[in-house]
Amino acid sequence: MRTFALQPVADRDFEVGQPFTHRFTVRTKRSASEVFAELHGDRPLHWCKGIRRVTWTSPGPHAAGATRTVALANGLVVHERYFLWDDATRVTAFAVESANLPLFRRFGERYTVTPTADGGSEFLWEFLAEPKVPGPLKGAVLSLVKRLDLAKLERDTRAYFS
Repeated sequence: MRTFALQPVADRDFEVGQPFTHRFTVRTKRSASEVFAELHGDRPLHWCKGIRRVTWTSPGPHAAGATRTVALANGLVVHERYFLWDDATRVTAFAVESANLPLFRRFGERYTVTPTADGGSEFLWEFLAEPKVPGPLKGAVLSLVKRLDLAKLERDTRAYFS
């Protein structure tokens, strides 16, 4: 299968105000350690209908440098590498290194799971999705991705953790 390389993503690319970002927060009664473990377990994101399969391609225990392949329902297959993994603060981030379709210049995600005072937690899911289209069209394409794909992930995640 032919793959297309994507440009690197850094932690600073997820900061509020950076272009091509999207974020949402889900509050849950589940503990921070339970949510963090599920996000990085044997079946991560199994509740997301738009994701067919997530396969770890590096041995556990996982840490920065861990890799996985994700097959989406729309036919996109991506190869990810974690560049940030902090078990103590429950923050991880990865960049998509390559994909089978030339849709994005850069794509990455950051997960932050924070305990709440009531024993539950808050899961912040952040995306950097820079489309691989000419400048004037990037905003329109990102808007479409947010409305169609990222909105579904958000809906599925809220339903699963509520």
